[in-house]
Amino acid sequence: MKVVLIKAKENYISSKPGPGRPPKFDKRIETAAKKQEAAIIALEEAESHQNLMKEEIQKIGKVYHPVNIETGKLQETEEVSKSLDECFSKIESIANEANLHERSMKRIQKAKK
Repeated sequence: MKVVLIKAKENYISSKPGPGRPPKFDKRIETAAKKQEAAIIALEEAESHQNLMKEEIQKIGKVYHPVNIETGKLQETEEVSKSLDECFSKIESIANEANLHERSMKRIQKAKK
């Protein structure tokens, strides 16, 4: 958007302006730059939430396995249950921070059961 406004300003300056007040290109460009910056920050936050969520989901796969991958011994049910609860609590906190829709929150609750 910012690039389009800059080109429009250049075209306006290079052509013969018509009657009336000139458009406030600088203000429009400034507003577009602020919106772009906010969008970039929102994108970075969303990507961060997505990466954290992926890590926790992968962790569930490792924790849920009946055999401890590192030791090769069977895991206790209490230990697995505790680890799963920790994973799901982290997932819920990430989902709340990301302001996910109610539908997504219900899916998380369903998976937790």
